Amino acid sequence: MNIVTVNGISYNDDAARSGPSTARFDAAGFDPDTLIAGLSPAELLAVQAAAEKRLSTEATALLAAESDNGLLGLLDAREQTHRRAEVFDAALYIEISTSSIHRISDRGVYRRAGHISTHQLYAHGARLGVGEARRRRVTAEGIGAMGTLTGERLEPRLAATAAAVGDGDAGGAHVAAVTEIMDKLPSAVTHDQRVKAEGMLADAARRLDPAAVTVVGNRILAWLDPDGTLADDHDRQRRRTFNLQPQNRQLMSKVRALLTPVLRAKLEVVLHQWATTGMNNPDDPDSPRGAADQPGLDPAVLAAAAERDTRTLGQRQHDALEALCDWALALAGQPAPTRIPSQVVVTVTDEDLARQAGIGWTATGTRMPVSDLVQFAADTVPYLAVFSKATGRRSPEHARLDRRRADRPFDSAQDRYRSVGWGVRTAQPDERQDCRALGVDGPHLRFRRRTRRVAARRTRPPVAEQHHVPPRTPRTRPQPPDHSDRTRRPRATRGRRRITRRPRTTRRRRAT
Repeated sequence: MNIVTVNGISYNDDAARSGPSTARFDAAGFDPDTLIAGLSPAELLAVQAAAEKRLSTEATALLAAESDNGLLGLLDAREQTHRRAEVFDAALYIEISTSSIHRISDRGVYRRAGHISTHQLYAHGARLGVGEARRRRVTAEGIGAMGTLTGERLEPRLAATAAAVGDGDAGGAHVAAVTEIMDKLPSAVTHDQRVKAEGMLADAARRLDPAAVTVVGNRILAWLDPDGTLADDHDRQRRRTFNLQPQNRQLMSKVRALLTPVLRAKLEVVLHQWATTGMNNPDDPDSPRGAADQPGLDPAVLAAAAERDTRTLGQRQHDALEALCDWALALAGQPAPTRIPSQVVVTVTDEDLARQAGIGWTATGTRMPVSDLVQFAADTVPYLAVFSKATGRRSPEHARLDRRRADRPFDSAQDRYRSVGWGVRTAQPDERQDCRALGVDGPHLRFRRRTRRVAARRTRPPVAEQHHVPPRTPRTRPQPPDHSDRTRRPRATRGRRRITRRPRTTRRRRAT
């Protein structure tokens, strides 16, 4: 054991390498416990304030005389002091909070300071800010000793993590990382597995930094739920959120949200109709307002507006959301609609639909639980599409049913694209889920726009909207991404097969 003594203070160098301990400094002839015995919390804080004042005013003079090992020891002791302070801060937060949140007391201390909540007291009264006030709340809920209405104290929710913080081996950032991982555990995980996972995270917090604790937590999640099948509707409803972030210097705001599959499917359909190229353009006074499939909309007006539209997809969706808000405010006071839009297309097998389990795929590539799909489609008129279990495509029975509904016959290829009219988007749920643009992996937008020169029996490969230019010409030209090979573009078959010949290169004869 290597004991280094600097200015009367013993520093265990080997213990620092092996791991944290409860006592790093032992001043000769000085017992701090005897000094602070019997002091009240206010007196203890006064002693701490006096010590902090001397350390701050004489920091340069005190640290200049220390050796390298002494500075390392001071750093270790200082960080332990900061980490142990989290326990007192958590207990203080709980005592200040109301019974409606933590069921401890009904004091309502924050009301005496003129605030309406504990969060407001910490954020504005103590001038900590919204982020730090939220961190204090998360830490208090994790390592604080809660209580019941009868006054009985309970164990901390994160008992092992609370012990690590009390020993000075973990801090508030570690508690936040552990809390985030524990919240991601599905509700189907047993209590014993939760306790074991929290113990493993607390052990990692004693040795690793918060980012590494998150990595360990992700591995624990992969071990407990490798296929992601334990998550149910209760977990999704518990974690759903939609928050507006504070405005920046340009008065712009970010959105932080976690959407349920049902809300995502609805939002994709609505944004697709309202964010069509040429629709709801604030820079164009002649741009149509509302949805692209509204009755009475002149296709020529929409095509002319699309020619003038230079917005990106994100800008069009932003303008569509603003137009939706204007439309909702204009309809304020009217009864809410009782039916959902019928444009949502979901692909699901009959077996999963019969047992109300499994995953369905929307036309835009969103995964939706079948249990949510049953409730989602309760007020809709379904459109039947029968698929072959072997090939995954529509069966001959469905082709015959579809021909009876249509006003003209379709072949097997055109059966996927039911062309209704100019400017009408129709779904293709039985096509493959990935975009066919080269070098791109992801679902393509499951709606397509007909052009004037698309014949009845000619189809085109599904390509995402961002890989096509707007339909300004009779034929939509593919626009592959920059990282793909632009010489190999997905093209449709136009009557006969097009043969591309390489240009002849002239060879020079070698001089003899």
